[in-house]
Amino acid sequence: MGRSKSWLEIDGVPALRYVTDIAAQLCPLVLVAATPGQDLPELGPSVERIDDPTDRTSQGPLSGIATGLAVLASRQIELAYIGACDSIFLSARHIGHMLRELNRDRQHAAVVPESGPSDDGSRFLHPTCGAVRVAVASQTADALLLSGQRAARRLYEGLNARRLAVASLPEPLVVRSCNTPEQWLAAVTELRTHRQ
Repeated sequence: MGRSKSWLEIDGVPALRYVTDIAAQLCPLVLVAATPGQDLPELGPSVERIDDPTDRTSQGPLSGIATGLAVLASRQIELAYIGACDSIFLSARHIGHMLRELNRDRQHAAVVPESGPSDDGSRFLHPTCGAVRVAVASQTADALLLSGQRAARRLYEGLNARRLAVASLPEPLVVRSCNTPEQWLAAVTELRTHRQ
């Protein structure tokens, strides 16, 4: 992307602030996991920054998730939504939907959107659009990191998450990610149209 995604702007607002402000509409506590010393945009009043341990700074997205889950577990928080700063189609409606789906499903420790099947039959998890039971997810994330795993999707696989078809979500666009400047520009343009 040429720069940190957290600083990419949506109508003059850094992406990280934009997304966390949306999450804060529903969640009384929003955590942002960062690398120690990482420069981040100013965060809202109900958003708290937490840093990965210094010995885990290059362990991928799963490390940040594990750091956040450990904090939530220490505060006896039962359910958590896991998001990303480039989820610009995020809505409080989507967060609420995922948390409600998990809360009423006592057989699973997580719920996660899934795309597919594609032409080759493959399916794709969207790990930064799901919800988890904090205590078991924290333990699972730590065990995965110890085994050398780094991918966020491994957490949901380890939790045997219930997979929700993207088409069934109230806001299917929420799974759209941006990994190139062209994708970012297209997404922001579409977001403006979507909000009208």
